[in-house]
Amino acid sequence: MTAISSRSSTNSCNYFGQKKHHYRLPDWKDEFPVFSEVNSKALQRTITRFYQNLDSLSGQKQNGNKVGKLKWKSPREFKSMTYSQSGFELKNTSGRHAILWLSKIGDIKIRSHREIPDEADIKEVTVKKETTGDWFVSFGLETDDADLPEKPALDKLDSSNSVGIDLGILTYVHTSDGKTVDWLDLEDE
Repeated sequence: MTAISSRSSTNSCNYFGQKKHHYRLPDWKDEFPVFSEVNSKALQRTITRFYQNLDSLSGQKQNGNKVGKLKWKSPREFKSMTYSQSGFELKNTSGRHAILWLSKIGDIKIRSHREIPDEADIKEVTVKKETTGDWFVSFGLETDDADLPEKPALDKLDSSNSVGIDLGILTYVHTSDGKTVDWLDLEDE
């Protein structure tokens, strides 16, 4: 789980630009004290995300798609923050409730919907604010293949009670049995 999943010769300059900006962070913290209020790994991931977006736009343009430019986002518009490798700790993980400690933020009470396996290492934590105003945390885990549950053979699966679900453009959800769910209107929230 690396910060850069792949590099091609077309975006190698972005890779070096990204690294250059990573090295500038200590100077920026001196120049802009607000940067010192944010975990350094989270700042690095923000720079990485910026360059990944540039690479994505460049790739779409090279494929003949008409693309615009990246638009400036004020800090208030950032809805997620990722801590990678350090700056976080999951504590008191008994039952469905736990405490997530984030560097420069502190302890946050969380409720999990599934347990993190004991044999898994947490490599990345992303905190995200949804349009509803609710906050969610997702964990990037690393585990050995031997610790993963065994996948059943396809011919052993009973698909008689299964439904295919597609997230669509005209409707939010469309199922293989013909049902649809309209987009939620969250403008008032």
